[in-house]
Amino acid sequence: MATSTKGSTMTLSERVKQLTDLSNKRPIIRMNVQKFNDLVKGGSRNYSVIAMFTALSPQRGCAICGAAHDEFTIVANSFRFNSQVYSDKVFFALVDFDEAGSIFQSVILIPKTLKFTIIM
Repeated sequence: MATSTKGSTMTLSERVKQLTDLSNKRPIIRMNVQKFNDLVKGGSRNYSVIAMFTALSPQRGCAICGAAHDEFTIVANSFRFNSQVYSDKVFFALVDFDEAGSIFQSVILIPKTLKFTIIM
């Protein structure tokens, strides 16, 4: 969980530590708006976040989202549990529309300022 409050910013080392801690719990970090703002948009980075933007709720009717999520999970697990490639420079994240819909809109406005992959 993000620890910063509105108006305060996390240092680079705090963000890396938080991402590492979250990644150690689960290879894919579920992002809410606060986490995304703090950890992805929150200033300069020396790491990359590969984010899957999805809508997993059946009510959303995304036929491919579940299968894409399964494949994304395989990639994230393979990276996380392979000691030859794992580092604190790459993190995998999931942004679900129902948990963080406003991020979908903000990404459209700033696609060149962030490094991310959109899988839908």
